[in-house]
Amino acid sequence: MDLFLESCQHNPNFRFIIFTETDLKKSIPDNVLNKKLSLEAFEQLASVKLGIECMVNNGIKICDYRPFYGKIFDDHITSEYWGHIDIDLILGDISKVLDSIKYRHYDVISFWKNHVAGPLSLFKNSNEINRLYELSPDWKKVVQSHKHFMFDECSRCVDPNVRLYDELGIGRNLSEFETDVQSITHVVVRAQNDLGIKYYAENHLKEFVHKRHMIGYNHGKMTLFDKFSSRNRADLVAFHFRLLKDDQPFRFPNWNQIPSRYYFDRTSFHNSRMPKFIFLIQYWILEWEKRIFRTS
Repeated sequence: MDLFLESCQHNPNFRFIIFTETDLKKSIPDNVLNKKLSLEAFEQLASVKLGIECMVNNGIKICDYRPFYGKIFDDHITSEYWGHIDIDLILGDISKVLDSIKYRHYDVISFWKNHVAGPLSLFKNSNEINRLYELSPDWKKVVQSHKHFMFDECSRCVDPNVRLYDELGIGRNLSEFETDVQSITHVVVRAQNDLGIKYYAENHLKEFVHKRHMIGYNHGKMTLFDKFSSRNRADLVAFHFRLLKDDQPFRFPNWNQIPSRYYFDRTSFHNSRMPKFIFLIQYWILEWEKRIFRTS
């Protein structure tokens, strides 16, 4: 949370609203608002705003409601765009990435190429886009069930043996698969073809660090480096720790004060880029640790 909040501070053009059951009880940047909202209160609010009885039994179910935020939280949205975001991530320079893609040309912006990105996506604040979810024949099924359908991304295959994310990652088309529900990605792609909705989807958000790579953070700017090359590879809008935080060799820092510049890779955070020979030793240790974890 601290790393996320610090990175929010370096994105002053954006306002972040954190709805939570309790106060954060920590100093937060000026562009971050903490609003108390319990699961029960969210369920009631969603039911009123959507005009249908909604069900929310846990935090992960709320992810299904992300495409509905433009309607549910319309009293809080006054900007040209709104978005949904996870807090187990670190933000880069959002404005820099958006300006590079001429964002005002688009109605929906996903920072993943293969489907709408649950951890961070943007939607134009218009009645048409805020009600895109209605184009899914399954939207009522989604909100009237406690089941998590991954509606905010691409749903999941009816066939449990098919890993949909992997199939999309190798270039397969979402329309080739039978899924639990027609997700927001189904809707956006269809609306792009049939209704002229402008949809941008490219990989500006990372969840995995290759052993050759390192992520550098410098005063709000995030860059993917090749450890064995002096050239920068790409500016990132964010890094999501969904995978790394459950990887046993990976360690989060225990900083009393977050530095304005730092680096991280598959193992831990660092205050500086290390020489190449240390990387070689470090990743020999990493592979050794993984063998221990697999055999223990």
